[in-house]
Amino acid sequence: MSFSNINELQKLTDEELEQEIWKAKKNLFKLRFKKATNQVFLSHFFKHTRHKIKQIFSIKQQRKIF
Repeated sequence: MSFSNINELQKLTDEELEQEIWKAKKNLFKLRFKKATNQVFLSHFFKHTRHKIKQIFSIKQQRKIF
């Protein structure tokens, strides 16, 4: 899982962005749950998921301004 391309996210509608945020937050919860229960997980996914959430929020904020 590499960093998502912001150009791909900018093409999405507002509703699709909301769905992506929901999916990313759900994924982040699952990663935290795996960490807490000592299951096998890839720690760099935390960074990638948080980065994707930040990108989506940035796009939403830019759309509000323009």
